[in-house]
Amino acid sequence: YRGFANFDVKIDPRDGRALFFEVNPRIGRNNWYMSAAGANPMPVMVADLLDASPLEKRTASTEILYSMVPDRLLLSYIRDGALAARVKRLIRAGRRVDPLLNPAEKNLRRNLTVRLQKLNHFRKFARYYPEATDRSF
Repeated sequence: YRGFANFDVKIDPRDGRALFFEVNPRIGRNNWYMSAAGANPMPVMVADLLDASPLEKRTASTEILYSMVPDRLLLSYIRDGALAARVKRLIRAGRRVDPLLNPAEKNLRRNLTVRLQKLNHFRKFARYYPEATDRSF
């Protein structure tokens, strides 16, 4: 599949047939940033794979902030003032996307687990990346 799939192909030495193993479209949670920016890849994939009909080209054009760490932690590592201002503007505008935080999710246990994982980011960053550097942006 054009650019979306990851698969292994083995050639059967007995007859030269190509055999596909582990066909996996690899969309996962990263489809969120494309959808949030205005170009959901799933309709394209379905149209191509199931209907064999190409769709019109669509370009993601909405600026979003895609981050899985808490905003306060993210901002504490940004040393460039202009970039920090841009990130804050996107947060204030509601254009911050985190695929783990889904407002439609009603499972209390899952929501609690995700929130605790978010808090754990502070501990992990303090341990493995204790201060912002010129490489942390």
